[in-house]
Formats: sequence, structure tokens, C-alpha cells
Amino acid sequence: MADSTRRVSVRLSLDDAARVKQELREVGETGQRSLERIQGGADRASRALDLLDVAVRGVQIAGLAAGLRAVVVAGDALTQSMGRLNTALGSVERAGEIYDRLYRDSLQTGVAVRESVDAFARFSIAAREIGATSDQVATLVGGLQRIAIASGASQQEIASSTQQLAQALASGTLQGDELRSILEGLPTLAQALARELGVSIGELRKLGSEGKLTADTVFPALLRAVERLNGEFERARSRSAAPSGS
Repeated sequence: MADSTRRVSVRLSLDDAARVKQELREVGETGQRSLERIQGGADRASRALDLLDVAVRGVQIAGLAAGLRAVVVAGDALTQSMGRLNTALGSVERAGEIYDRLYRDSLQTGVAVRESVDAFARFSIAAREIGATSDQVATLVGGLQRIAIASGASQQEIASSTQQLAQALASGTLQGDELRSILEGLPTLAQALARELGVSIGELRKLGSEGKLTADTVFPALLRAVERLNGEFERARSRSAAPSGS
């Protein structure tokens, strides 16, 4: 049910979330008829249809009550995530676009979309101060997660390191425990950041201790590092996927 719940949370728009949850709460003896009515209405929205396909599978596997509970919980999670994105972006439409992008990234990385939303909201604070765009923030979040996975980090380590980095940039400076978390937990990223700044790892530590790793310096360097590493990963994957002898 965990996978179903996550996929359910993705395709539900705010209006659909409220409508579906209300109808599902009213399910009693007419539960099946209500489900069919919702499923028929989903033809008008592909995202709602994706939701109901997953919900129906959940109902078939775990029974009607469990499936309906999963949809309600997923709707709550989506509403909370969309609320955070709307606050960060100031636009429901833009929030939906970014949510879809973060969700697609989550399918590749396995990182829970709610954690990506949390990271996005945190990084957005620093982004506003230095004039970075929401697309750049989404690129940074997804890229950091891919780099962490390639480095062998666990889901918990990814969430912790990303959160600490976002908190550091939101505060204006990368230093102390936040910098140490990156150096120790995401060495590949630390090396790439140092390369973009034209310094060694030792010098990076020193810059951090001196309070010189400010958000306006680190954020664009991180973005360049992420884009470079993601490009390297994609090329390596393409080579490994190519037929031998080609």
C-alpha cells in the first residue's frame, strides 16, 4: 500500500482532492456506486484518472476500506505539499508544475516527494535572496538527490544532508555542522562544489570556518556542480546501456 499511496498523492489536483475525500467519506452501503461515479468523472482529468487507477488497485488488493483510507491520507498529504509550494511560489498553477516535476524526480530517486517539497521550500528562501528561479531550485533538489544516491547514501542520509544544506543556505552561510554534513555525508558533492569554487577540500573547510561560503556564492556553484555531475552520470549510464561492440 505504501507505493499506491505515494502514486495516489501525485496526480490529485487540489480541487479533485477535496471532492474525492468528501465522496469517499460518504461511502457506506453505496460505496461501490460512489467509487464508480468518481471513476467515471475522472475521464475529464488525466491526473484524476491516474489516481483512481491506483486507488482501484489498492481496493482490489486490500479491500474497500483500506483503499479508501489510502486515498484520503494521500489527499491530505498532497494538500499539505501543495500548500507549502503555493506559499513558496505564490501561484497555485506554478505549484502544480513544480509538484509534478518533483514527483517525476522521486520516481527515479526513491526519495519521498514530501521530502523533496520540504527541501524545495527551504532552498526557495535562499533562492529569493539571490534571484534564483524556481526551475533552478527544482533542478538543485533533484540533482542533489541523484548525487546522494550515486554516492551510496541512504534515504535518511539524503534527507538529513539536503535539509541541513537547505537550512544553511536559507540562513545565508554554509558553515559548521551543515558544512561538515556535506563533507562527510556527500563527499562527491563536496568535491564538485570545491572544484566549482576553484579550491581544495581543505580550503573549502577553511572558507566555511571563516564564514565566506555565503548563499550567493554557494548556490550558483552548487547548481553548476549538480548540472555537471548529472551530465556525467547520464553519459556513464548511456555508455553502460549501449550494446557491446557498438
